[in-house]
Amino acid sequence: AEYQKKPAYFGYVDGFLGGPLDNPALAPNRIGNSSLEAGLDGWSVTGSGQLSTDTSHAHTGLRSARVSGRTETSHGPSHDISSLVAPARDYEVSTWVMLAGATSEAATLSALVTCAGAEPVRSPLASASADAASWVELAGTLSLPNCNLENVVLHVEGPAATVDVLVDDLALREVPLPSLIDNPDFESGTDGWFAFGPAVLGTTLDAHGGDQAAIATGRTDTWNGIAVDLTTKVAPRASYLAEAWMKVGTASDTVAASWSPLTAASV
Repeated sequence: AEYQKKPAYFGYVDGFLGGPLDNPALAPNRIGNSSLEAGLDGWSVTGSGQLSTDTSHAHTGLRSARVSGRTETSHGPSHDISSLVAPARDYEVSTWVMLAGATSEAATLSALVTCAGAEPVRSPLASASADAASWVELAGTLSLPNCNLENVVLHVEGPAATVDVLVDDLALREVPLPSLIDNPDFESGTDGWFAFGPAVLGTTLDAHGGDQAAIATGRTDTWNGIAVDLTTKVAPRASYLAEAWMKVGTASDTVAASWSPLTAASV
């Protein structure tokens, strides 16, 4: 898209340079150029300052990003994550910070979030005392509002205007949402699920994740499918995010995830 490097490109760079592997126990890092080994892709400066690659300091690998010539405490390195996040989701965010030109200064990792038709909102995520002797981690949780997101930017700020700020190893990991549905992945067969209308409900090994998925066969109408009863799981006037992975037995067709207020008669 727009001739941008694919995530695999940054993986090859890290591999060739012997970069550390991501922890498989964690959710995937959505930042492709997280260790800056491929240069400054994705990075910019909020406010005034000059962005450059620093090869004399690195938390991991061979490079970090450096912003010099800052004229305000709020100026510093930034990374636009608008295309990597979704509304009403939580993300664990972290980066490593080091200073040049100061013995010790407060550094803050912030998010600048803009919803359509609204003013940008700045949210501090984490703060710590940083210095020129060692790297310090800034880590916090980014909770995005349920709105039409126009822009989401991560930003490091805080030190005095004359202090250079270095960053490395930026991470953005989605926090999995708790599911209100028992047996959401059908690893326990079809327990808790039922056929919606005339259909036969079963399982298949053609799964999106795990070992099994549900399959509805013998359908006689377009609205027949796979259903779960959420009556005891939801509350009036509350909002819920629903999502599912779907596949059909034809080359292509329209699918939909729907809800219906069932009554005893309709069941």
